[in-house]
Amino acid sequence: MGKKKERKRSDSNGSNASHMERKYGIPKSHDPNFKGPIRNRSCTDVPCCILFATFLTGVVLIACFAFTRGNPHTIIYPSDYKGNICNMSQEVKNKPYSLYFDYLDCLSLSVVLTLSCPTPQVCLKTCPQETFTIYTRYPLQVYQRPPVGGVNWEDFICLYGVDPEYEVNVKGRKIVDLLMHKECAAYYVSSIPIGGRCMPTFLTFAESGLNGTSPNGRNITEENISALGKILQIFMESEQIANLVDDFHKTWPYLVIGMVIAMLGSFFLLMLLQWIASVIVWGTIAALIGIFTWGIYYTFDKWRCYDIPREECVPSEVQSMEFNLLNVDSYLRISNVWLGFFITLCVLAAIVLLLVFILFTRIRIATALIEEASQALGMMLSTLFWPIIPFTLQLAFISFWAFVAVYLASSGQTKYIVVNAPDDSDFENGTFCDIMQWNSNSNFPALCEFETFGLPEYTIYLQLYMVVALYWVTNFIIALGEMTLAGAYASYYWAREKPKDIPMLPVIASLWRSVAFHLGSLAFGSFIIAVIQIIRTLLEYVEEKVQAKSNPITRFIFCCCKCFFWCLEKFMRFINRNAYIEIAVYGYNFCSAAKNAFFLLMRNILRVAVLNSITSFILFIFKLTISLGMSIGAFYFFSWSSSSENQFFGLADVHYLWVPILVVGLSSYVIAAAFFGVYDMGVDTLFLCFLEDLERHDGSEEKPYFMAKSLRNILHKKNKPHKNEEQKKSKKKKGKNKSGEDAAWV
Repeated sequence: MGKKKERKRSDSNGSNASHMERKYGIPKSHDPNFKGPIRNRSCTDVPCCILFATFLTGVVLIACFAFTRGNPHTIIYPSDYKGNICNMSQEVKNKPYSLYFDYLDCLSLSVVLTLSCPTPQVCLKTCPQETFTIYTRYPLQVYQRPPVGGVNWEDFICLYGVDPEYEVNVKGRKIVDLLMHKECAAYYVSSIPIGGRCMPTFLTFAESGLNGTSPNGRNITEENISALGKILQIFMESEQIANLVDDFHKTWPYLVIGMVIAMLGSFFLLMLLQWIASVIVWGTIAALIGIFTWGIYYTFDKWRCYDIPREECVPSEVQSMEFNLLNVDSYLRISNVWLGFFITLCVLAAIVLLLVFILFTRIRIATALIEEASQALGMMLSTLFWPIIPFTLQLAFISFWAFVAVYLASSGQTKYIVVNAPDDSDFENGTFCDIMQWNSNSNFPALCEFETFGLPEYTIYLQLYMVVALYWVTNFIIALGEMTLAGAYASYYWAREKPKDIPMLPVIASLWRSVAFHLGSLAFGSFIIAVIQIIRTLLEYVEEKVQAKSNPITRFIFCCCKCFFWCLEKFMRFINRNAYIEIAVYGYNFCSAAKNAFFLLMRNILRVAVLNSITSFILFIFKLTISLGMSIGAFYFFSWSSSSENQFFGLADVHYLWVPILVVGLSSYVIAAAFFGVYDMGVDTLFLCFLEDLERHDGSEEKPYFMAKSLRNILHKKNKPHKNEEQKKSKKKKGKNKSGEDAAWV
């Protein structure tokens, strides 16, 4: 009966395997000569490489054009809608400040392309000292037919040469027409000059009663604009800025020390994983649960204290403190805030515990994979420092791109001509002049006046070209980093005797293979991600443009589209990453590598679905534990050192205690993510090699497994010992038995 059951089971397994082979390709067969990343390979996806090189040539040409034609002074210095530089051009002499007609128009994606707000701006002698909207100040007169009375026309801020009183009472136009055509500002707010531009202070909303509708259909009310006002208020109030700067000046050495501790902690944790991976994994999970437990107790205790404030919990001077927008302590005196923290932590702790209980066995396999990645990291420490190179490349390109964008946006043809020049002067009327140099010299009565301004029509295409370059090149650098790490980790896994068979300088060797043979494949894969990201950006842009005329159906469609492309980007990143692993090992082109990797994963879909998510979950726990641990440590350190009893650290007069704590927590997470990002790529590479190892080998003498012994034990797999090893073991046993007999005889 047992043999029949085993035969039936093997038959069913065979049929399932044959079905998987027909649907998802044939599993890789044993190759006795295969020892990891192949050396004899050829260039892949050459047309894509040529296309990418041509594209980069276009980027260089655009940069040369921008640097020769651009003038950043037109962006740095305030100017008006004509291109006049405030207080320099003759038309706006003694008007040093520029004012935007509609600040809300500056909150759009088009600003990123043009570096200017799509709203008129004029130069003024002084910034507005009050806040109001014409629709609420004169609600009846706005739509009234002429003649219009009871209006203080001095309240209007309009384009040059536009007299609202003359336009309405003489020409017979309505006030609403002037606002709709943006000839006059529909509203303005109390402002202060910052960098020569009138920026809103948002300090007088309660007194002004700001309400109404802008010409483009956007509601201008105290409710929907106050959020922007409160955010900008943080940056506009000089006293709070001074306090922040003072706090950072006092705490920056401790912030740096916290970042160093986070870096050392991440490095130390990675080193410990080489020897006690299972202890670290389960200990980290226990530490995270402990942190959640402490947080639940702490938030519950605070909620009880602030729900009904008592003197022993909340001192009377704290209860009577006024609310301050920037000070986090103001929010932490609200009982519902602590109740929300308490509920959130309870839910998160319950989810973590449930996942640990359900996935206990799979966590053991994931732990073995993590232990293997730790061993690889210990034998190839250069992989830990490799991310510095792609990060530096990305930073350099983004800085270069930002300079090109500024110069390109300022490459408009701003033309000034000489007027009112006497016949005996050195200047001729109608000739071009430089406004920046003209006003520094005494050329009276000749004047340098503005004539025309505007970006050439082709500039928008150059800007779009640079946007594509930003997405494509940054994703290309990310892909290069992933393929380099994949090649290094693969050379570790397929080494029979470690570290003897690991090639010297595996990271540099992998980088050389990637650059010498697979730039085209990298360009192909990164272009796919770039296209998806550009489509997502265009969706955001279109949604913003039609927001005033949107309805629930269109908003639902946009939401579905954005969700779809977000999921598509995540899926393609997953496919690309595994394709880069296949390319790094076998030298395939991108499409073949993506197909082989996808079929390999589909043939092992259950392992992929569970192990991949578990390893990602464990790595996330590592990062979260380091971040939360550093945040709690910073909380107690700054709370203790800022008390009046402890003057040693000089932090007693820190204004906003939670700011350095948040900086330490966020920077710790970023540092941990950088360290474990290398680790994550290593786990993915080893996991793909592990799946191929199961397909290629069966543990026999001719086909031994390459996987570590810990993985074989969990999967109940064994390598049959070689004949020579069996003979050695038998000799040792005989020697032991003989020595034992001699000892007994003695």
